[in-house]
Amino acid sequence: LPIASVERPKAWKKLHQDFNEAVAKVQQCAGTDQSQFSLTCVHIHPKWVEATDNFQICRWRLATAIESPTLVRQSSLKNIKQLGMGEFAETKAWLHFRNSQGLVVSCRRYMEVEDFPDLGLFLKVAGEPITLPKALAGAAEKAQVFSDENVQDNHILVDLQPGKVRVKGQGITGWYKEKKKIKYQGKPLRFYVSPTILADIVRSHSDCFITPAMLKVDAGAYKYATCLFAPEDKGQGQGQQQEE
Repeated sequence: LPIASVERPKAWKKLHQDFNEAVAKVQQCAGTDQSQFSLTCVHIHPKWVEATDNFQICRWRLATAIESPTLVRQSSLKNIKQLGMGEFAETKAWLHFRNSQGLVVSCRRYMEVEDFPDLGLFLKVAGEPITLPKALAGAAEKAQVFSDENVQDNHILVDLQPGKVRVKGQGITGWYKEKKKIKYQGKPLRFYVSPTILADIVRSHSDCFITPAMLKVDAGAYKYATCLFAPEDKGQGQGQQQEE
């Protein structure tokens, strides 16, 4: 590897105490379509970090202390939390992170932030309140056993119908479905979501807002939204199903 070509930082800044958690959350919404490069990145702004794949978005507001907005590949940032990074530094082409053991991770930064969509408009959407049952957290974790097999697209399907909600995770080797009761009487709708995001939402922030096109969660520190679409049954493969 051309380590010698990596710029060496001269000054380090302390990372915001929520930065690692924020990146761990929003990076799950980054895309994998290489033809839309900016969507495969996390957008680090002086006032927030955010990501989108054009179907779901997540923004966590915090003072990042970064001098200018930048894009960093999701694949470069996804392990920042596990590594316990506590400091960062900026150079012309790199964003550097360092933990208390002196481990430094340098991520290539991209300045073409004008290619990243403005997510603010979508995050201001209001709608009808809906409460997702907390039992969906356990269902999401079970479904994740199979969805984890989709390295490039680890999402589970949530199917909303009058009086019930179904979660389905599907992978290479099979699928898992679980159905729960819900106080919902609207038209049938579906959305895809990261299983870990869904589990966090229903455990801590089960109150959501729903519009004809979008489901939105305002969790205080961060906001999450995902597109809704009409259901089409496409069940296949072998797996397990649990209903209540």
